[in-house]
Amino acid sequence: MKAEFRALELILESPNVYVERSEEDNGGNRIDIWDDVFKAMTALKDKINEVENRMECVKRCSLEINDAISDFTDRLDKGFPVELPLAKFDTVNQCSYDVHNALNMEDTRCIEDDWYNVWRNRC
Repeated sequence: MKAEFRALELILESPNVYVERSEEDNGGNRIDIWDDVFKAMTALKDKINEVENRMECVKRCSLEINDAISDFTDRLDKGFPVELPLAKFDTVNQCSYDVHNALNMEDTRCIEDDWYNVWRNRC
């Protein structure tokens, strides 16, 4: 997200940004600096959406972990034998990996697999 913000910042720091400026590209088309600003702002918006979606995945994974552990501690509080069912262990194990993966901006599994349907609903 810092890279996208920095790209926008560099455009806005340009001495010509506040002067009406347009020029022609090699094909004779007019280019306006505000096109660059719009592209940079769109890239920043897209990155913010991605980070928000990743954080929603992290939140939901942590809730699943909490639910599995709460079931375990409830059993302990009631004096039942200390055992963690394999399904609950798998939930805790997988969700802890998923939190790590969702926070890794280079890992795209949470996007490709549309974890918790947050990508199609929020993008």
